[in-house]
Amino acid sequence: MALHGPPYSQDLPFGLIGFVGYALQLHSLSSIPQGKGRVLKPSHEPVYLLILFAISAADLFKSLVCILQIHKYHTITFTVVPTPSRKSPNIMYRILSMLAGLLLMLFASEIRPSPIDQRNVFPTVTEKSNVTFPLPARIVYDFPADTWIENLAVRSNGQIIVTEDTRPRIYQVDPFWSRKPILVHEFHETASILGIVETAPDVFHVCTANYSSKKLEGYGDAYIFRVDMRKFLPDRLGSAEITKIANLPQAKALDGMTFLGGQSDLLLVSDFLLGVIFSVNINTGASRVAINNSYTQSTGFGVNGLRFHDGFLYFTNTQHETLVKVAVNSKGEAVGNYTIMAYGGFGPDDIAIDDHGDIYVTSYTQGKNGVAFVPREGGAAAYIAGMPGPTSCAFGRTAADWDVLYVSTSGGDYEYLSGKPVTVSGKILKVHVGRRGA
Repeated sequence: MALHGPPYSQDLPFGLIGFVGYALQLHSLSSIPQGKGRVLKPSHEPVYLLILFAISAADLFKSLVCILQIHKYHTITFTVVPTPSRKSPNIMYRILSMLAGLLLMLFASEIRPSPIDQRNVFPTVTEKSNVTFPLPARIVYDFPADTWIENLAVRSNGQIIVTEDTRPRIYQVDPFWSRKPILVHEFHETASILGIVETAPDVFHVCTANYSSKKLEGYGDAYIFRVDMRKFLPDRLGSAEITKIANLPQAKALDGMTFLGGQSDLLLVSDFLLGVIFSVNINTGASRVAINNSYTQSTGFGVNGLRFHDGFLYFTNTQHETLVKVAVNSKGEAVGNYTIMAYGGFGPDDIAIDDHGDIYVTSYTQGKNGVAFVPREGGAAAYIAGMPGPTSCAFGRTAADWDVLYVSTSGGDYEYLSGKPVTVSGKILKVHVGRRGA
């Protein structure tokens, strides 16, 4: 038997099914899961969603054609007529198309737990070693052994730019597909590349350091480079435009970076050996010490990770085991009181902030290496995910990974510092935290 009616009218039910399926996918992309339970979430293979969209769009287009022709037929009627020799190829195609769309929807989705209430159920950093971490950390890419990945920044297209401490290199890592990282650039006048921050769309700045992590000594000059990715081609080494913009001969070990933006052209850059925060003008290269006090200083690993958010500078002091917040002006100078947001029980390194204002801190305390959560009003830090030697973290920026916190690792900080062989490689990991980045 075959179905007859207005042109494409037999596609109406399949078009509606495809449209509803895709609408549900869009809803799952835009909604932030709340509370307990499990929710359907999109995977990180965008091609599945694109194929599903193409199927749904084709079905919906035919359905709209059907609706537009109602004026000609007045009513939509279906007549069943016998076809003794074969079934209608069109209706069979539509059935197969619908089944393919449903299968793709299943492949393009995964069941993930909703974020747990971090304030109540996560283990605090003051608990004993070998804590149980509530959220799993999944591998995006596993670098070779003896590779320290120090920092990362996420491009607007979702690709991750990472800096290497063991060799002066920066790579691009694809979080959506399993493929080798792309070498963006290798530097030749420094030992390590540490901090990275985006200062304009697809324009980044990195800081370099010549220092010994074993002796905690700096030697040689430190530099700031601009890395312009706007003309970068993955298959062409050297297509990223690299420009040295500043030389800081007084620095020992530049590390954390943040950009003030707005009406300011200043970077703020931490030096964990000097225990100070420099301001660096990205246009002129002029630099000066902007903040230097007991909150930043130390006798080893002092001020480390930096993040500027809503007029406030957030920074960690690893040796003091503190996360500190202070208002700063357009010159990068502190203009308010210092507030200790979290203290003790962890070795805070770098920082990410979500759209609620809550803070995520990478911490490498022996036996409790992981990501710690600090509520926006301050208080006890709580571990949410564990991994060896976490160094930095940043939120995803696409519809496919908006609720993902990416984490870079050294492979084991204590092994590097003690001179022991490093058996765990540096990695890029992802943790689903159910929050968007600020």
